[in-house]
Amino acid sequence: MASKRRNGILLFCFCCQLSHQLRLMPVQVFRGLTALLISVFVISPTAPAQDRSVMGQSEGIELLKQIEDRVLPLPLVDGAPRNESLRDYYWDANIELRYQLNEAVRAFTTRRPNPFRAFTLVAGPAGIGKTFVKGGVYTNWIPKSEVAKFDIRELLEEFATQGLAEKKPDIEYRGQVISRLLSMTREGRKEFIRLIREQAPSFLVVDSLDEIHPDDYFFVLEELERFSLHGDRDFVHVVLFGRPLVFRDYWRDRRSKGLPNGLRGFVLHPPEFRTTGDLRVSTWNYYCFKYKLSRLGFDGETRSMTFPDFEQWNTLDFPTAEDFADVSFLENRCICPEVRDELESWASQHRVVSAVLYNLAGNSIVRDLVEEHIEDNRTFNERTFMDEFFARWLERDSKSGDRPSRSHGTEQLVVYQKLLEAVAAKYLDEHRVNRLGYFDVVDDDRVVVEHEGQTISVPVPRLLNRSGLVTLDPVLPVAQRYRFEPFWIHRHLLYQHLERQMSMSPTAIPAVENELVK
Repeated sequence: MASKRRNGILLFCFCCQLSHQLRLMPVQVFRGLTALLISVFVISPTAPAQDRSVMGQSEGIELLKQIEDRVLPLPLVDGAPRNESLRDYYWDANIELRYQLNEAVRAFTTRRPNPFRAFTLVAGPAGIGKTFVKGGVYTNWIPKSEVAKFDIRELLEEFATQGLAEKKPDIEYRGQVISRLLSMTREGRKEFIRLIREQAPSFLVVDSLDEIHPDDYFFVLEELERFSLHGDRDFVHVVLFGRPLVFRDYWRDRRSKGLPNGLRGFVLHPPEFRTTGDLRVSTWNYYCFKYKLSRLGFDGETRSMTFPDFEQWNTLDFPTAEDFADVSFLENRCICPEVRDELESWASQHRVVSAVLYNLAGNSIVRDLVEEHIEDNRTFNERTFMDEFFARWLERDSKSGDRPSRSHGTEQLVVYQKLLEAVAAKYLDEHRVNRLGYFDVVDDDRVVVEHEGQTISVPVPRLLNRSGLVTLDPVLPVAQRYRFEPFWIHRHLLYQHLERQMSMSPTAIPAVENELVK
């Protein structure tokens, strides 16, 4: 009994320390402390170390749920849309970026100031809509001849056919390569410099820097800076989109030397969906983009359906006769009242769903899952949703970052998931997750797992970068501050880690089992 009391005191101290670090609300501290103390008196202090670790991670899951309460968007409420364009939701959430772009337009049209040279960096996590926003930059304001837009990964794919780029390992262990990315050869870099310097348009909009090898990030950024800020042109504005990680080293370097005049950096914030009306705007945009939802205009030309028309069409449950006999769209299983209603139900009741709807890629995945649930006559289950969403999210990043997924084969995927799970557990176990879910990673942090008798160790930054599973602050001077995105992925990975441990544990822990089957 004395031993249990001593352990209880130690756990009390641990809980106080943890609550201070994460700044938990008093009621949350009390609940967590109560659970810990109960576990001391119910479970023997001589329980196997592996079981004690499992118990700690079960408590970690509860801690992550508390953080989710702070950071995840609230479920949608019934209400009207706040905008009639998805792009307007982005501009509402990114006022300073919009101002920067508008200032460039004003300078171009008035020729004041003269010269005008600017290099604008726009950082955003995977799937947030960088390419979507890029498509809308300067579209209606500047003559097409003055705007050049290109995807840098597509450029390097073209380079590869000419022998100017090659795939280099990104993550590897003991000679086993987990992912490869395109990188320019020496001659490829010369060709890139030539192409950039020969750009005639006044505006250059570039995307997908994060989808090439990290060895090329700094080089590309330097060349674009040289072209935009240090040339002799009277007007030039380069806008570069990418995930935050691509800008980190470059931004550190430039800040240490003093940011050059004309260099600005922005973090692309996601649009906010608060109401079912907001979701309808997203649905309308999705239908028009994916299924070519259109109707005839008064001039007999087929055009994308307007949002006011969509609102009326939606209210009538998508008829294709009488007043809407001119509506056309590609064959699909999505445009029907059942899918619409189920999607709104999920988004209005479950925060793990509302947390991914702002993300264009996540939004699409959710809609696919809704269709499948209806077809299979399944009800919503949070763990099932998390499993299915995560698997498809990995599939998406296998295309952009060559990361393992179901299409890559079991071996690589198992190793990759073990490593990700270990990261999720590591920073929680070390009490390095703050009250908003972020954790600091230094350059020499590593994560270690066992797989088929092998010890596998990889650098944490290299694992997380280009994973498509995190966001980070690109302007911190020392550490890299990551957070899983959407944040509930942290909890999902901990679930997976915990299940792996329990499969190897000689004793079952009922409380943990109950947590896992929720």
